[in-house]
Amino acid sequence: MPHFALSDPISKPRKEDVIYAPRPEYPNTARAHYLQGSGSFILHVKPDGTVSRVEIEDSTGAPLLDQTAIAAYSKWRFKPGRVKAVRVPISFTMKPYPYKPNYVPPNSR
Repeated sequence: MPHFALSDPISKPRKEDVIYAPRPEYPNTARAHYLQGSGSFILHVKPDGTVSRVEIEDSTGAPLLDQTAIAAYSKWRFKPGRVKAVRVPISFTMKPYPYKPNYVPPNSR
């Protein structure tokens, strides 16, 4: 039985509560297929600070991106006893890198 209840507060991750928080990597397969999306995930945290499960609150719209986020967020670690549930937004976008406002590719000039 989970240690959290529906009434447990869901907070934003705070720097002072986080021990380890790897960012989800944009998968090459997703880039190759121009997959983009934004979503929100809820991390359910055990008293020892490990993540017991990651819930999709709002899907990115692409199962590959959702699974990538879940895999990364499952590895997060918090200081014991600090949080029970944390909401984390994510956005995968195909912006030019480095991003330059009003960027015009050389072939379009």
